[in-house]
Amino acid sequence: AAAMGKKPLLGLGKSLSTQIYYHVEGDTLFVGSPQVYAAMQHFGGQRSRYPSLWGDIPARPFVGLSGADEKTVVSIMANYLRGTL
Repeated sequence: AAAMGKKPLLGLGKSLSTQIYYHVEGDTLFVGSPQVYAAMQHFGGQRSRYPSLWGDIPARPFVGLSGADEKTVVSIMANYLRGTL
């Protein structure tokens, strides 16, 4: 699937798409990847700031919710909580 005209970067191992983990602390949910290159792929980077890069890397977000997804998740959670209270 293309997002904003950019194709997702899928390596042979598909690590970024298959190794998404979560951690809960109190009322906060953390979601991410253990891959060392995950942040650079998600946020992108410029060679001028990171000289070890072979070139500028465009942001390729792979973790997160769109506005529509966020509304759906909140609706599902609200329905669940209403049923359990």
